Amino acid sequence: MDLRQVKTERNIQRAFIQLLTEQEFEKVTVADIGHAAEISRSTFYDHYADKYELLEKMIAHYTDYLFEISQRRIDALLARDRHAFEQSIVEIADQLLAERQTLSVLLNLEVPGLSLSANWKQVLQEHWHQVIQDQGLTSQTPESYVSETCTDLVINFAKWTLENGKNDATITQLRKLLSSMFDQLITE
Repeated sequence: MDLRQVKTERNIQRAFIQLLTEQEFEKVTVADIGHAAEISRSTFYDHYADKYELLEKMIAHYTDYLFEISQRRIDALLARDRHAFEQSIVEIADQLLAERQTLSVLLNLEVPGLSLSANWKQVLQEHWHQVIQDQGLTSQTPESYVSETCTDLVINFAKWTLENGKNDATITQLRKLLSSMFDQLITE
């Protein structure tokens, strides 16, 4: 894809997110997106079949983005390096805030079959399951409970950070909660 196409897609996506801050998804039209992005309808259709495909591609991209930054934190947790783990949470907060508007909109968007929140939750839970199995972490606590709890902690931290900004106390609290859960798994 050439630079012109990349810029056009970026402009379409920015315009789409801006429109979603102003009105419901159902009310946003391709004409609205084109007008906000300063492109013609035909240019929009050169890139996307419709607004649903645009949303689907953005959700796929941001699912990968969120999983990647979350995975780095999990890796730091497994290394048992408290400082590196806490620093990885600080970095996650910074990365979330760098994409604040887009992530806030997409994580709160309710479109049947298209949900960044549901996608991220699914890939995180699968990853926690895999980590628990790969590390041989056995516990009397069901694996599904551990993976769902860890996932919910991460997602709640992300949503809170997007809404309220970076906060040292929440970063420390998340580190303590996740470290405590993993310490219990290792010692049980």
